[in-house]
Amino acid sequence: MKHFIHTDSALCLLFCFAEQGMVAASTWVMIQIGKSVGEPGTAVFWVLVFMAVLLAVFVPKYGYDRFLLRAKYRTQGNYILAFEQSLEGKPYLFKDKAFYSRNRTIFQNEVWNVVNESFDFFLDGTLLLLNICFNVAVISASIAPGLAVGYLCSFFLVLVSSLGFCPMAERLSQQAQGAHIRMNTVLRYGWDTLILGNTYHQELWNRQMQDMTEQASDAGVKKLRGFCMASGLAMMVSSAPVFGLLIWLLLSCSGGEMAALVLTIPRQINTLQYLNSLISCAMNWNGIRARIHGIDQAVLAPGKLPFCPEYIRFSEIVLYEGRREKRFNSLKEAFQWEKWEVPGRITVRGANGAGKSTLLMGLKAHFGNRACYFSPYAEEFFKDSLKESCSTGQEALSHLRETFAYAPVKLFLLDEWDANLDQKNMENMDRFLEEKAKSCCIVEVRHR
Repeated sequence: MKHFIHTDSALCLLFCFAEQGMVAASTWVMIQIGKSVGEPGTAVFWVLVFMAVLLAVFVPKYGYDRFLLRAKYRTQGNYILAFEQSLEGKPYLFKDKAFYSRNRTIFQNEVWNVVNESFDFFLDGTLLLLNICFNVAVISASIAPGLAVGYLCSFFLVLVSSLGFCPMAERLSQQAQGAHIRMNTVLRYGWDTLILGNTYHQELWNRQMQDMTEQASDAGVKKLRGFCMASGLAMMVSSAPVFGLLIWLLLSCSGGEMAALVLTIPRQINTLQYLNSLISCAMNWNGIRARIHGIDQAVLAPGKLPFCPEYIRFSEIVLYEGRREKRFNSLKEAFQWEKWEVPGRITVRGANGAGKSTLLMGLKAHFGNRACYFSPYAEEFFKDSLKESCSTGQEALSHLRETFAYAPVKLFLLDEWDANLDQKNMENMDRFLEEKAKSCCIVEVRHR
């Protein structure tokens, strides 16, 4: 929740208080209109005041809408910064397929969805709560103090009901979120699958997507059904004290008080409806909290190198520095080699699956910002990422040149940089790397 707390969210809350204060003021003016029965001049005055207050409400409404939007984008920025601090320089997470697939989906889709929906939820809940509290306070102080007791009893019953249904709501929300994330994980493969149009893969993806969509839909409907039943039951119980007091007041009041009470009945009915909405908010809070917790957990990256030594077979890996060979028995031994930051060109050779790419990832994790890791298979952001696409080979060549031009490091880890290049471009890039190796260390896994 700490990512949601900042100046913009505080200013949004401040304008919510201002708007609901004006709404409560309009309720008080409405009561004065009722008490002015038989005094036309006074009644007209209060009607004009009522109209002015209603118009003034739009000023704070613009304020909280404005700062709500700013708060959403700022919170998303806070989460992106948290992901950056947690994931930066840990390319070995590519090897943790379950972590990579699930958390990438959360980063790409779930963060903004949860931030957007959470702030809308917070705004609705805050406005509901303030509206109920302010209006009840005004009506009770102006007409019948006993109404406050009735509403307090109703609010207490709402609280007890919400706490009672809390475990069920949290369980249903977690199931719905998990099903939604699984659906988005499958959806991520859809773009390339549909564009390529290979019948087998397309049919396989369609079946899996249909299954995941049905599971997400079923989980969502199950959550909705549970929430509706719980909120309906809680509403029936919690509204009884207020309805009882209203009937008693209508039977015992007369004159101006009766007129004022009658004028406020529509607003009191709205207040009871808001109580029902508040119950729904209380139920949904468990779901929102579960989704926020899911993002907070996704931010946390494993602290250890999960592939060491399982994913590297050092006996099958040889490093060539010119004609000289170098072998290691462990990552620890590799990290201690003094050649990594000495200008030159080191080629990593080995059988498929020996762990050549994993070795480069380990070096990146060890050297951190002192090294730059490049792979044509990773979707990093470059200057031309948002421009018109070119051929895969030209794109890889452009990205390599940009990496060397702007990366402020002396150790470059190139993972199969030549995988998508034709012979001519590969030879051009080979000469480029040979020149760069005079001023920095280039460690490369060659495709050919």
